[in-house]
Amino acid sequence: MKSLLTTLALLPLAACSIGGSRSASSENDRLRREVLDLTTRIQSLEREREELRVKAAGTLSPTPASLAPEALDALPLCTSISISSLSGLRSVDAGKTLAVMFEPRDGKDRFTQVVGVVTVSAAFLPASGVPGAAPVQTARLSPREVRDAYRSGITGTYYEVLIPAPAGYSPAGGSISLRVDLADAVTGRTITAEKLVPGR
Repeated sequence: MKSLLTTLALLPLAACSIGGSRSASSENDRLRREVLDLTTRIQSLEREREELRVKAAGTLSPTPASLAPEALDALPLCTSISISSLSGLRSVDAGKTLAVMFEPRDGKDRFTQVVGVVTVSAAFLPASGVPGAAPVQTARLSPREVRDAYRSGITGTYYEVLIPAPAGYSPAGGSISLRVDLADAVTGRTITAEKLVPGR
């Protein structure tokens, strides 16, 4: 009987401990969500600020003075570029071709079409410890070619640039360093993005 009373007396303490542990875990999850939300919001505000800065700089063509204030405020401008993780090598005929997919983003982090010259560079890197990195392959697209590179489908909306892989390149264990430079004809700015993708 004494043993039973002792056990019953300890149950509320055990329940408090379990409940407290769950509360702490829930609070940590809530704080992590808040940090993520705040980080996302800060990034969004930074993109919007960059868009406003470009508009205020007077480098647009047509100039801001020739646009109604409402039109200027609503005008989407490219502030960043995102290289898709879907970029990579594809087997074409007897060789391989590198497909580079990138998305210009506006101040609200939405896909936006662009006009300008795009230069895509790809450094084909061998596996760690293996000598013989291949030369950098480069593709340069004119404004018309950039427009033709626009794609939209089940994999999303993006621009796609194809670059032949160097002859004899072995992707096993290697990687490809990508760089996209957009010389934006609307703002006169050059926007750059870089990404390392597996050479599979």
